Amino acid sequence: MDKQSYINKELTKTTQTHTQLLLTIGAIAILLLSILDYFVTPDFFKTFLLYRIIAASLFIVLMFLYLKTKKYTSIYIIIPTLIVSIMVELMIFSLGGHQSTYYAGFIVVFVFLFGLLPISFKLSVILSFIIYGTYFFPIIIFDNITNPRIFINNNIFLLATLSGGLLWRYINYRILLNKLSLEYDLEKSRNELRLYSERLEELVNERTRELKKSETMLKSLFEKANDTIILTDPEGRITNVNSKVKEQYGYEKEELIGQNILVLEKEQDNRLFLERYHRLLNGESLVYETTHVAKDGSPVHVDVSASAVTLEDGRVVQFIVRNITEKKRLQAQLLHAQRMESLGTLTGGIAHDFNNLLTSIVGYTDLILAEDSIPSELIPKMRIIETSARKATQIVNKLLNFAKRGKELEIVPFNVNDVIHEALDLAHRRFRADITLELKLKQNLPIIKGDVALMEQCTLNLILNAIDAMPEGGTLEIETELVNIDSNFDKPVGPDLKEGPYIRVTFRDTGIGIPSDKIDRIFDPFFTTKGPDKGTGLGLAMVYGIIKEHGGYINVESELGKGTTFEIYLPASQMVMPGLKPTLDSLRTTGRILVIDDEVPVLEFFKNTLLQEGMNVVVFNDPYAAYEYFKENKHLVELIISDIMMPNIDGKKLITGFRDISRNIKIIAMSGIKEAFADIEADGYLFKPIKREFILEEIKKVMSSPDRSC
Repeated sequence: MDKQSYINKELTKTTQTHTQLLLTIGAIAILLLSILDYFVTPDFFKTFLLYRIIAASLFIVLMFLYLKTKKYTSIYIIIPTLIVSIMVELMIFSLGGHQSTYYAGFIVVFVFLFGLLPISFKLSVILSFIIYGTYFFPIIIFDNITNPRIFINNNIFLLATLSGGLLWRYINYRILLNKLSLEYDLEKSRNELRLYSERLEELVNERTRELKKSETMLKSLFEKANDTIILTDPEGRITNVNSKVKEQYGYEKEELIGQNILVLEKEQDNRLFLERYHRLLNGESLVYETTHVAKDGSPVHVDVSASAVTLEDGRVVQFIVRNITEKKRLQAQLLHAQRMESLGTLTGGIAHDFNNLLTSIVGYTDLILAEDSIPSELIPKMRIIETSARKATQIVNKLLNFAKRGKELEIVPFNVNDVIHEALDLAHRRFRADITLELKLKQNLPIIKGDVALMEQCTLNLILNAIDAMPEGGTLEIETELVNIDSNFDKPVGPDLKEGPYIRVTFRDTGIGIPSDKIDRIFDPFFTTKGPDKGTGLGLAMVYGIIKEHGGYINVESELGKGTTFEIYLPASQMVMPGLKPTLDSLRTTGRILVIDDEVPVLEFFKNTLLQEGMNVVVFNDPYAAYEYFKENKHLVELIISDIMMPNIDGKKLITGFRDISRNIKIIAMSGIKEAFADIEADGYLFKPIKREFILEEIKKVMSSPDRSC
């Protein structure tokens, strides 16, 4: 707000307040002056009292109107002035006109107006004209002036009073304006001073906060650094260390401050350190690895970043020391892991070749034993060969298990029912006579792709948990079925679970159940409902993690005293994989079976096996020749059996090439390493070494399955 606006505002406020006061005091004064009428003009007392009551009433009405509007202040000053002037003039006419002494009433009106109202000079002149005009003009017009001397005297006295009052009002108004101007300047200066003071105080507080923040930040960075920070003077004496030194070296801060930094190097050749320290003092910054000695004498491998800093009170050498003992250990482990991985790769290659040899041995043993003309004395010997080959197969499997050690997931296609049977075989010693096992395993389920070993661990863990939950006996029911999850699915599943086909595996026991306040925590690591020394609390956490890694979901429902149900949902493929115990039915094919393998003995075994069953078979040990043959004779070939680990060609690309020629051709993938089946979209799978009956069963399963286009 500028100065003029401030002055106008204050004048308006003051004038409004004084106008209310004038109307109030004026009404009271008009009535009180009737006492003077009673003593001075008793004959006209009643008439004058009527005049006064009317005037006072009008004042009160004006006062209420003004309080309601608070506008047009000048009008509410002029009208009361006119009312009281008319009242005085009526009294003057009642007492002799120009000779009446009641003209002094105009002086009283003038004094009230000019004394109580801080009005402008312009308004003062207007009011003066109203007062004087109300006195002068009615007398000139309506009165017969018989005593001019008294009339002139009254006019001179009245005009002198008005003139003096106007001069006084002008001077007083100017004083008021100057006062308001000074108040404005003073208030402005006071506000500026207050703002300046506030800004100064805020600036000081801000600088103080920044200083404290910087100090706190530097102290926090120093004390809470992940590395040990050591400060020394130019002589090598430690002046300060952070709290990390306790963890890294075992020293308390107070034990090191004041000592020479060589205390950490005392078991080594100090000449190298002294040379480095000299270079630091000459302005170099150094980064190096060394080995320090902890308080207990143990070595601490460290990475050091050091530099000298010049401060006001001298130079300080700063050492940032990072403990790399664990890093060194991990590097050693990494080198070991790389060596083991190389060994695993070599083992896998050997196992693949060995499985090809075992396929020939086992296969031809089966063929010889199937001959009716074989001498009876050779049968026990052939059984020994077969048994030895089986033992060799177990050794190869162990080698393969060793080869895949260290990998997170080994994705292969498998039948979930087979995994359940394997887990039950492992857990059979834990089953008691009072526990009943009910299996409701749907047959011909789609395959699941995942890590068989991990899924066996999950299944075994849930079976053993169910057994532990039934100390008084009960029933364990395991069920598998194919479900389709969509928006209408009526079971609770994870929000991240995609729509589509899933294999649901249900483990339902009639055990003690899980309390409702603990069921939400059963998948937390290290949480267990078992007693002390009866569980680590990692089993279900492992199950949960493995299921999630396989893109599935696990749900649990439980009621105390009635049992617990675990439901596992695993993404299903569109293919069906045979079980572990095949049953042979009659097998017929109408076209040729194309067999591809880089090992000729394996091909001979397949050829003899399939020919004995009356099948039309053609074999190739060159995958490129087989590819060209299929291009020319695709209408004759009904089934392809192909090894997927052959020199100079990728099994997945080979199968893709066959699919490009004929989308509906049925393919059985074959390998001596289960991991090779990962990402292979085949209709069936054969794992070497292969028995004759498994070959025939797999062919039967694949040939009886619907075409891929159906």
